[in-house]
Amino acid sequence: MSIFSAKYLLRFDDISPFMNWNIWNLIEELLDSNNIKPIVAIVPRCKDPNIMFTNDVDEEYFWSRVRKWEKKGWTIALHGYTHVYTTKNAGIVGLNNFSEFAGIPENEQINKIKSALDIFSSYNCQKPKVWIAPAHSFDFNTLKALRVNGFRSVSDTFTLLPYNYYGLFWVPQQLWRFRKLPFGLWTVCLHHNKWTQEDIKSLHKNIKKYNNKILDFNKIEEYYKDRKLGIGDHVFKIFYKSIYYFKNLIL
Repeated sequence: MSIFSAKYLLRFDDISPFMNWNIWNLIEELLDSNNIKPIVAIVPRCKDPNIMFTNDVDEEYFWSRVRKWEKKGWTIALHGYTHVYTTKNAGIVGLNNFSEFAGIPENEQINKIKSALDIFSSYNCQKPKVWIAPAHSFDFNTLKALRVNGFRSVSDTFTLLPYNYYGLFWVPQQLWRFRKLPFGLWTVCLHHNKWTQEDIKSLHKNIKKYNNKILDFNKIEEYYKDRKLGIGDHVFKIFYKSIYYFKNLIL
């Protein structure tokens, strides 16, 4: 996999029994017809009213869908526990001054993550392999809690390529829409719950345009599993984060 040819990874956040199923079913049909295996970031006990779009909830049906995604080879991620922000701590990444996890004692974080994993187990689902923090906000206590609970991967931070750090494999997440870029590995994070039919058409168009450049998490992990965090990664983080604050320049 060459650094001189840009590749993409698709990630869908705020996946829960309360999500916008009408839009999601159209998305899943597009993904399947183009053999795309995304990361799906699941909130196992969603209590955040901002991402709840239906009251007609069937927990058994939702988790049966999760099991089907597993069988299709999709990457299942844990997206917090309740998705409710309880602190004003920006954490390691420092994008948002609110968090479900950053600033909370280590033991409490360990227990929250364990409780989230217990829900997966109760519905006979595999343990998620990737951690995705709500609002990109988590701290070193979170990383310790993740390792205690058996996690090995994180989807977050701004670098050009994945790397290993603090006993975890990190795949950067730098985009919230498709952008034509010359090189690097780019995770495109999408929030579908407020999408319209026009957004579905846009996704279809981008999948057709970038399909041969879209990879799945397992392939990325296999290729970059031994790469270490370097000085160049730190430099790129600083550069890219400065761009983030000038919204929409490339994000």
